[in-house]
Amino acid sequence: MINHRPFCFPKSAGTMVHFRVDALIICCIVCSGSGCGIALGFQHHSATPRPTKPTRRPTASRYQQTFGPNNISVRHRRFLRYRDGQNRDIDEHALADNTCLRASSTSSAETDGSTDARSEKASDESSAKSGGSFDDFDYMAHWYPVTFARDVPYNKPTKVSLFDVDYVISRSPYVPKAGADPPKRIPGSLADDEEQVYAVLDRCPHKSASLSEGRVIPSCDDDGDVSSARFQCAYHGWSLDGKTGKCADIPQVTASERRDSLPRSRLSSGNSSRADTTAVPALIQQGIIFLFPGGGLEKALSYPPPPRVPELDEPGYRMVPAVRDFPIDWSILLENIMDPDHGLFAHQSKPFDLYTGSKDHPQTVSEEVTRDGKGVILRASVTAVDKLTKYDRERKLEKKDAKLAKKLEERNEDEDDTKPLVATSTFYAPNHIVLARKDDKGKVVSQTVFWVCPTGTGRSRFLSTFVAKLPPFFPLPRWLGHVVLNNFLDQDTHLLGTAQKYVLDAEAKALAEAEQNGAGNRKDGIMARRSLYVYRSPTEKLQARLALFFDKTLPKVPNRSSALRRVVGISMEATPSRELTLDRYEQHTRICPDSMECVAKCSKIRKASKILSALAVATKLIVATSTNPTELMARINDVLVGKTMAIILGVLAATSHLATKLKNAFYFAYPEARRDKDLQKIPFLWGDER
Repeated sequence: MINHRPFCFPKSAGTMVHFRVDALIICCIVCSGSGCGIALGFQHHSATPRPTKPTRRPTASRYQQTFGPNNISVRHRRFLRYRDGQNRDIDEHALADNTCLRASSTSSAETDGSTDARSEKASDESSAKSGGSFDDFDYMAHWYPVTFARDVPYNKPTKVSLFDVDYVISRSPYVPKAGADPPKRIPGSLADDEEQVYAVLDRCPHKSASLSEGRVIPSCDDDGDVSSARFQCAYHGWSLDGKTGKCADIPQVTASERRDSLPRSRLSSGNSSRADTTAVPALIQQGIIFLFPGGGLEKALSYPPPPRVPELDEPGYRMVPAVRDFPIDWSILLENIMDPDHGLFAHQSKPFDLYTGSKDHPQTVSEEVTRDGKGVILRASVTAVDKLTKYDRERKLEKKDAKLAKKLEERNEDEDDTKPLVATSTFYAPNHIVLARKDDKGKVVSQTVFWVCPTGTGRSRFLSTFVAKLPPFFPLPRWLGHVVLNNFLDQDTHLLGTAQKYVLDAEAKALAEAEQNGAGNRKDGIMARRSLYVYRSPTEKLQARLALFFDKTLPKVPNRSSALRRVVGISMEATPSRELTLDRYEQHTRICPDSMECVAKCSKIRKASKILSALAVATKLIVATSTNPTELMARINDVLVGKTMAIILGVLAATSHLATKLKNAFYFAYPEARRDKDLQKIPFLWGDER
């Protein structure tokens, strides 16, 4: 386990934007016009950048000797604070000594109406100007979010995936020492950064059974405090230490015999054994569990930790985390989140237009390469004003009333004199996205935060959280946010599923062709997205850069090449059904304890409503047909008259109906009929007649 306080985005403070009750759902989902539509972090605040502090390279030996190769004591919660005479923290702006910043901006003439050749030429020229800035990007030099800590029960194995590799994780509660202050917990996270978290490969070295099917045995020190945890395989009872991955117990072999009987691998060094498994560094930060698959603790310490959301560290803010697994490749999902052009049509949502580009408001893209090329940050900015929707309103108005249209144009000219906000989209490769709107001084007005976990080729896990400054007496139920979110996600998830087969097939064929031609050097990249996609929109300057990034770096993703070789020609044969791509139960409900609890309660309410209805009817029949009614029966008969009986049965029926409807919201709920109904909203945002 690693506990620390890593670098942050610019710190900000302020108050939440006030919403109308009927608009709360909309703003929680589409406030920033994000791709995939999950704008769950709508905030209103100001931002004051934190001063940059110098970076010092860590030394892991002291931590390893005391706490094991993959875990750090809760006493060392600061990730990179060292005993060198000064306490220093890693900051976002001090990722490395050699950090280069490059910016490229294309004029509207270069983006509007460009040909395929011009788009490809612009992409190649941009790549040449950046000096091949993606060549040294390293996917194994980053921390990856795998799940929210609150969704992992204490001392129970939970399976997660990363780059087509399965891991088993577990967490243990943090118990402060006597007299110590209790840890500060983010409202809504239900987890502490000081908690212990363990992660090993989800494979027992004995006969390769999944450790996640077994159980967790806490290990305590002499004081009775939990110091580690053992993953016990349910097949033969082998136990493996969660900190080190070493085999801790084989029930069939006595402790005295184990040392001599464990087989030693000739390929291993030191005291490692074939009976051991691989442990990976893990940490909990702001309620999210992160894994570092690129090596042991010493290597993990040499790289920056994941960024924090500064609002979550401020009093009054709470989080409402959301999670969903998609049968969509993580690279496609990332592209979709960074694509605001689809919002007006796939989601029928106007706020997306604030992030689009136009001839009058061109998109500017900048690139920052960090850590000698192992890290990349892509930023796009554009004036946060209506563009497509404004044009559509003017055209519609001209057809109806020319005079009114002229007055509207004059009013728009007056509004243009004011300084509008700037909409920014920032991609912290390879898994983190921040969408924000800022004023002319760079202060954040609204912000949305996303994490995308690359679970495997053709798969992804989406993580997001609604961050808000809400009063303690107004807790937003997590399951309610999930119902709203899933409705929104369904609108474009199936579209991504229909496109995925072409994207992965193009990538697989490009990779096979490169290897066949002897150009298999992974730094050379491939021509998959750049040859498949056709860019025309002024907003797609960032999309073109993302395509280049993925074409350059995806061949270096662990296990991806072998997975793609298996889908060449196969992925083109099958188009996934809506029931598969939009299966809410498998993708969300099953992995979210709050949603599962809501489903269980709905089932109980339905059952109770039916039982109470039957009892009411039976009681009425008994007291009405009794030949010798008692005084109590007479009173009951007087109460259960026709009108009262109808009200009781009506309330119970309505309760059962609402419970059924809410329960169904956690299963497949977006058929073609509902899609067609949503599509009817498009002409109100973008008229069919031009």
